[in-house]
Formats: sequence, C-alpha cells, structure tokens
Amino acid sequence: MLPRRLLVFQLVLIFCSATLLVPAKAFAAPLETCRISASPRESVSLGFPIKPERLIHKKTARILIVPFRLSDRPDYVFTSEERSSYLAAGTEIEKLSGGKSKLEFVFNDVIDVSTTTQDIVTLKSNQQLAWQKDESISTWGFVRNFVSTQDSKIDFTNIDGLILHGSATRVAADTFIAEAFMFTNADSGWFRKVPTAEGNLLNAVLIEKPSTASTPLIVHEILHLYGLQDLYGTNNGPKSLSIMDEAMFGRGLLAYEKWVLGWVSDEVVQCIDEAVDIDQSKVSLQIQLDLTKNDQIVVIKRGAGTAFVIEFSKSSNQILSFYSLDNDLRPPINVYSVRARPPAPEPLRAEGKYISSQLDGTKYVLLISDLVESKLILNLIPTPQLPNASDLIQKSEQARQAFMATQQAPVTTPTTAPVTKPAIQKKTIVCVKGKMSKKVIAVKPVCPKGFTKKK
Repeated sequence: MLPRRLLVFQLVLIFCSATLLVPAKAFAAPLETCRISASPRESVSLGFPIKPERLIHKKTARILIVPFRLSDRPDYVFTSEERSSYLAAGTEIEKLSGGKSKLEFVFNDVIDVSTTTQDIVTLKSNQQLAWQKDESISTWGFVRNFVSTQDSKIDFTNIDGLILHGSATRVAADTFIAEAFMFTNADSGWFRKVPTAEGNLLNAVLIEKPSTASTPLIVHEILHLYGLQDLYGTNNGPKSLSIMDEAMFGRGLLAYEKWVLGWVSDEVVQCIDEAVDIDQSKVSLQIQLDLTKNDQIVVIKRGAGTAFVIEFSKSSNQILSFYSLDNDLRPPINVYSVRARPPAPEPLRAEGKYISSQLDGTKYVLLISDLVESKLILNLIPTPQLPNASDLIQKSEQARQAFMATQQAPVTTPTTAPVTKPAIQKKTIVCVKGKMSKKVIAVKPVCPKGFTKKK
C-alpha cells in the first residue's frame, strides 16, 4: 500500500486545455437523501440529526471552568496563561463556525479537593478498563462525584457545559486525561443526566494535564460537546485536515464536519444516490467542483449511515479529499490514498501536476481529469471498470502534459546592446620657466610649480 498523500492545489488564473467543459450532470437525489443518519449506538457521530443536548443548538454557549487543587498540590494556582488558552479556544471555535457559534467562559475560583496525584494516576489507568463497567472508579464517576460533592460551592445557573481543570504534575503518561462527557436527558444508564441545584448538566470535560492545556486540545474537547466525534486511531484518518484527528497539529475541520454542524450552507453540497445515480456498468460518472467557492462537498449516499465523500476546501490549503464514512465505526472516516503515476510519484503541490492523479477507494477510483477555468473535472470510476477507463485516463494525462507545457515555455530575456563609453579627450599645454619648457598632457593639464602656461 502506498503512503497516503495529500493533494494540494495551487490554482492558476489561466489554463489552456484541449478538454471541453461538459455541463455537470444534475443528480436526481434531493439533498435530504444525503443527510447521513447519526449512529443510534454512539453519543456523537458524523450524522444527522445531532442530539438536542449538544452545544451546537446554542448560539452562545456558556461554559464554566472549574480549576481544582489536588491535596498534594497546595501551591497550585490557575494562571493567566491557562485562562488565555480557554479564551483563545473560544475565538478559534467562533472562527471555525464562520461566526455562527460563540462561547462565553465563566471562570470559577480554584476548589480544593481531597484527591491526590496518585488518585489521578489510578483514574488514568481505569479510563479504558472501567468504561461502561464500573462507574465508581471511572472518569465518568469522577465527574459525577465532583459535581455532587461540590454543588453547594458552584453556581450552575445558565451553564451549558462544565470543564474541570486539574493540577497534577506527574509525567503525561501517568496523569494526562483529556476526555469529554456527553450526557443525555435520560434518568438512568451510563449517559444519564447529572443533576445540580440549578438544573441538569449535560456536557462536561475533564482536563488533567501536567502543563498548561493547549488551545487546540481545548478546542478538540469542546467540539465533542458540539457533537463531533474523534477521527484518530488509524493510519487513514484526515490527520491535520481536522482538529478532531490531530488536536496538537490540526487547526481546521473537514468541510463535511462543518456541514453536519450547520457551519456551511447546503448550497455547496451535491447529493448522489449510489443506487439511483451511478450505473455500475458505465465506465465513469463525471463530477464537477466549482473552485471559486470556499468549500465543495459531494456526498454519495450508500446506506442509512454510510457514504462516500469528496470534498474540496480552500481553508484547508485547497486540498481535495476522498473518503468513506460509516457512522457505526470508530473512527468513522477512512481517507483514500493517491495512486502514483509511473515511474515514481511526483510532488502534488505544483500547479496542474495533480491532473491525471487517482485516489484509490475500496469501490471507486476518483480520477482528476482536468481543470478548465475554475471547474475541477473529476471522474468516479467503479473499480471493475478500470480496465475500460484507459482512454479516459490517457486523456487526463494529455491534459496534464498540456498544462505543464504552458508552464515550461521558455522565457526570453530581452538583450541590451553594449554601451560604448566615449573616449576621454586629453589636452596638451606647454609650460615655460625662463629658457626651460615642458609639455603637460592630461584631461585637465596644470603647469608645475614655478612654470607658467605658454600663450
């Protein structure tokens, strides 16, 4: 298997191509068909609808930050740097949403607890072992117990989410916990609501980190409370394209994630019903993306919770992605890799070099056929039809070569005739002193001392 490569487009304003721009097919499927169903088994997933308890349904969500001081950390204080990380996270989420969602943070005083660093070490080791088995020793039980025992000291009025910010100093492997808790309005079960004197708590995060929690980490955990799912755990995730995969390095979201959250409009989404719009006996289905728009999404509906997704996003370095989606899997996304052109893969960052490249899916191959003005021409080829698609692939290679020829045309540098400097004219004078005389030749001749110029 070839390593996964990202297709990055640096678009040019003028592109000469022999390929004719064929009008895009109007797919029959209504957009509602492609609103892939949320998983009934998961508290969050990349499907519709997002559960009503999640923060995405709040235009401005109020989140309470409660720092807690472990009994063996009497010197701990919640620093201005830690506070700034949360405020920056709020700004980042507002930016990701295009101004559609805002966060208001309420900072509680530091609360002293009887918990020790060793208790956090034990809690960390139980994080996976106790999941849905023994709540009393789990992180979920820790959050419930904290709220119950500290309720009288905390005002939860109009609070939509809670973040417990810890103070352990042991190495990250021992105590590092960053976990989101998405409760429901149910009265029983693992995900049941958390009661407080001011109302029920439905969204919480526990961050126990030896050093200051970074802004991307905070954004990642809060976006769980909005309704997004973890995308890490395999080698075929979106990596830095989504902060839900690589919280330390990612800064953005997939266009599809933003669509699920309602942060991009339906106008940028094309819906294809696999059973209706794709004839498996045909060589390919042509798809066009309008690159003048910031985000473009093509959803190919398969089943209730499954789809193939093609997306292009300018905000993610103009990357084209092709991946499968299955909301019953964790992680739900499998990003397809690039098939190299022989004899060796070329860097796909240069202008036009991505034309004729192929993204290898499990059921389809996505061929980048051409770029005509601002339209990216794609062909979705059923894998069994690849032997019959040689002409299509050859034409795409010709389009790539035509593009490269426009980029490699020799540049003529105008030549300038050499400039001939005029010869310097020297003058001759005769200088006399008594019976003696001398000739002086120079540009500006001057007689020696005691001599005078002969007239």
